[in-house]
Amino acid sequence: MEIQTAQRIDYAARNAAGIAPEGGIHGLRHAFATHLLEAGVDLYRIGRLLSQGTLSTTSRYLHLARSSLTGNTSPLERLDPLT
Repeated sequence: MEIQTAQRIDYAARNAAGIAPEGGIHGLRHAFATHLLEAGVDLYRIGRLLSQGTLSTTSRYLHLARSSLTGNTSPLERLDPLT
């Protein structure tokens, strides 16, 4: 999809919902990447989804999610206890 098409869709959806146009499509991209990271998706997969060439580019999102990453529970703690 061309960036101009995505921007037009974003603008139309925001306008229809009555949401201020601040942030734009780039802010949506950052939010998407940050939420993926907070959900435990690895940087490689996030980079692929965002079509980024290097992990160093994708690693910029680490500082956005760092505060929530430090308080995460271990995946092992999410398992149902054996009874």
